[in-house]
Amino acid sequence: FGQAIGDALGLATEYMTKAEADVHYKDIKLFEFSHIIQDYHRKTWKQGDWTDDTDVMVTLMKSVVEDPEMNPKIFSKNYLHWLH
Repeated sequence: FGQAIGDALGLATEYMTKAEADVHYKDIKLFEFSHIIQDYHRKTWKQGDWTDDTDVMVTLMKSVVEDPEMNPKIFSKNYLHWLH
């Protein structure tokens, strides 16, 4: 859960420089999903949604549960299922 929450919050500054993040978020003391600016990149997601990084992590976790030896064919099968 922590990874998904961190991913959803991290979207706020994804692909930004520190200077850009300071411009948009400098005066925010307690960050909430509603604070995320809705520019070209971020408006693709709903408020509080995570990115494909979490989807890939869930796919990886599912693959490890299916086969702790981490068979690449199982990961590929699960990844293709997610992709479609």
